[in-house]
Amino acid sequence: MAFLQKKTQGITGDWNYRKELMAMLSEEKYENFTFATAFASENGVNLLEEQLVKVGKNVTVFVGVRNGVTTYQAIIKLLSLGVKVFGVDTGSAAKIFHEKTYTGSNSDEAIVVTGSGNLTRGGLVANIESGTLIKCDLTNINDEGYYQQCMEQLNILVHDYHRNVYQINDVVMAGELLANGILIDEKKAKPRTVKGTSKANLASIEIPPMKTFVEKTGIQKSEKVAETEGNYLLAVPDETNSEFNVLNFEKIWRSKELTERDLNIPTNAGTNTTGSMLLKKGAYDINQQSYFYEEAFKELTWTPGAGNKDKFLYAEAHFDFLIDGVFIKGHELVLKHDPRTNTKTYLQKQPMTHLLWGAAKPLVAKRHLLEEIMTIYKDQNNPGKYLIKIEAEE
Repeated sequence: MAFLQKKTQGITGDWNYRKELMAMLSEEKYENFTFATAFASENGVNLLEEQLVKVGKNVTVFVGVRNGVTTYQAIIKLLSLGVKVFGVDTGSAAKIFHEKTYTGSNSDEAIVVTGSGNLTRGGLVANIESGTLIKCDLTNINDEGYYQQCMEQLNILVHDYHRNVYQINDVVMAGELLANGILIDEKKAKPRTVKGTSKANLASIEIPPMKTFVEKTGIQKSEKVAETEGNYLLAVPDETNSEFNVLNFEKIWRSKELTERDLNIPTNAGTNTTGSMLLKKGAYDINQQSYFYEEAFKELTWTPGAGNKDKFLYAEAHFDFLIDGVFIKGHELVLKHDPRTNTKTYLQKQPMTHLLWGAAKPLVAKRHLLEEIMTIYKDQNNPGKYLIKIEAEE
C-alpha cells in the first residue's frame, strides 16, 4: 500500500525538493526517472548535477517551453548530462504546461514527488513550496494504478500532441528554439517587472522578509549578464495607461547589510539620527574616499555650500525607490562630499560622501529593512536620475 507524506519547503531545514530529488537519483534500486516541470533554469539543473552526471542516461525530463522562463542554458546542461529532454510547447502564450511531478521506479516499487517545485533554484531550495511524497508498491494493484496514471498522462501528451511535445535532441535544436523565442537566454538582461507601485506619502505598511530555511548548497549560482555587466532593466507600470515603461539602469554601488545608522533608525528614544547615510565601500572594492564623487556621481553638478559649509561640495539628484519589490516614485535628494585631503577623517581613510535622506527618510527609516541590501543604480537614459533598491537576499 502507498506510503504518503506531505512536505513544505522552507518551513524547516529538514526537507526541500533538491534533497528529495538528490536522494531519489542516488537510490541504486531505481532504474528509471521521469521529471515533469513547468520551468527549468541552469541554476536549477546545477543543483542536481552531482547525481544527474551519474544517472542522466536513465532520466527523462518533460519541461515547459514558450513560457518566458525555461532557458536555453538549462536545456543544453541537461543534454550534456545525458538526459532525454522533451519540450512541452502549447503553441500559445495564453496557457502553459504547469506540471511538477518527479518519479523514480523499478519493476517492484516507485516513488512520486508532486507539488509546486520547479527545476529552478527557487523551486528546489529557495521558495516556500509544497510537496507530497508517494511511495508505491507496484505489486499492489492500487499503487501500480496510480503510478501508471502518472506515466500515461505524460505519454498521452507525447502521442496525442506530437507537434507540441517534441524531443530536443541536441544543442543545435536547442539553439533553433532559442532563435525562435521558444527558449530564453538567461545570459541576456531581462526586464524585472515590479510587484507593485506606490507613492512616497502612501508607502506605510511594514512587512518584514520571511526568514525561511534556504539550504546553503555551496553550489555557485550562474551570474546573469544583468549583474555582470551592470545592466538592470525594470518594467514599471505607466500611471496614465495600462502599459509598462522599461527603465534601463546601470549598477553603481551595493551595500552590505543595512544598519540602524544607515537607515536613520534611532537605537533608543534618546538617540538623534544624522539624517544621512555615509557611503562606504559596501560590497565593492573601491576607494571609498573618492569613488562616489569622481565616478559614481561624476555627471552631477557639484557646488560649494553656503557660509561655513563652503568647504563641502553638494549635488542634487532624483532618486526613485524599489523597496521589497514595490516601485515608489521618489524625491530630489542631496549628496554631500568633503574634498579636503588634510582632515583627520581623510587621513584615517574614512568615507567622505554622504547621501542626505531628506524627504525620503520616512521611506527608509523602518526596522523591517534592517539587514537587507541596498543597491544604487543610475538611469542610463535620464542623466541625474537614480534608483535605490532595497531588498532581502537569500
